[in-house]
Amino acid sequence: MPIGALLTSIFAGYHCSKKISREEMQTLPVVYNIWYFIVCYLAPLCIIAIFVNKVFFS
Repeated sequence: MPIGALLTSIFAGYHCSKKISREEMQTLPVVYNIWYFIVCYLAPLCIIAIFVNKVFFS
C-alpha cells in the first residue's frame, strides 16, 4: 500500500505538468504552491519513512 501511495505522489508531482494540475485544482496560487510542495517533496519522504519503519522496525 505505501508503494502505491508513493507512485501516486510521484506521478502527481513530477509526471503531470504544472499547468494541468493547476487547472484541475482551480484554487488560489498560494494554496496550489503549498499543495505542490507537499506532493513533490514532503509526501514522498513521509511515505518512504513509513515504509522503512514498517519493513525494518516491526
